[in-house]
Amino acid sequence: MQEHREGIRLLGSALGKLRSPYADALLALEAVLPAARTSTAANAARLAREGPPSELVGLDPAGALGPYCPPDSAKTGREAP
Repeated sequence: MQEHREGIRLLGSALGKLRSPYADALLALEAVLPAARTSTAANAARLAREGPPSELVGLDPAGALGPYCPPDSAKTGREAP
């Protein structure tokens, strides 16, 4: 959870602005996490500005399972019928 503290803070802030009842759940979660580093607020602002990191997993149609995919799926990116 500590690794995702910036995202938790950002989500909690957004839910608070929307007056969502779930905002309290995020506040409670933050309360039980170890003390935030001084960079947490700056990192949360950066995350809000830039968005989450790019995900590269699964972008190759054959991927790591290429040898186990049906023969046509590597060419079209779709499963064989």
